[in-house]
Amino acid sequence: MHPFSILTLGIFVAGYITARWDLVTRLYELAIFAWDHGVVDCGTQDHKCEDN
Repeated sequence: MHPFSILTLGIFVAGYITARWDLVTRLYELAIFAWDHGVVDCGTQDHKCEDN
């Protein structure tokens, strides 16, 4: 493989991994936020939740 192609592939893979990691951490933060604000609890109950 040409050195430029290897560098291009390496940059692409690094960007892909970074983007995936960013999505995972944002999803994790969103889940914690939802749990702290009772969104998860409200969604699993049959009755309507009161505003906190």
